[in-house]
Amino acid sequence: MYLGFLFFMAQVICKACGSIDRFYAQQKANNIVAYCEDCGSYIKNLPQGNPQAFYFGKYKDTLVSECNDLSYLKWAIENIKCTSSMKQALTDRILSLENMLR
Repeated sequence: MYLGFLFFMAQVICKACGSIDRFYAQQKANNIVAYCEDCGSYIKNLPQGNPQAFYFGKYKDTLVSECNDLSYLKWAIENIKCTSSMKQALTDRILSLENMLR
């Protein structure tokens, strides 16, 4: 499935064949993934502008920035395999809540 939009970002280069900015994107779980149009190889996950939401557990479909359960946030960051953007959202929320408690 081609998503008809491009991101304002650095060039997308295929490491397998060297093609530059020749990719198509597919939604895979919580990610948008770039694949090379020339050789079909996986290139990378593309950044998303959407705020991160939990895709699991008791806070499923809740924005990370709206979760006030500090123990759950700490558990999630230590035990769930997640994208770097999700990990950053969890870290930011944990720091925000810890600063509020001081």
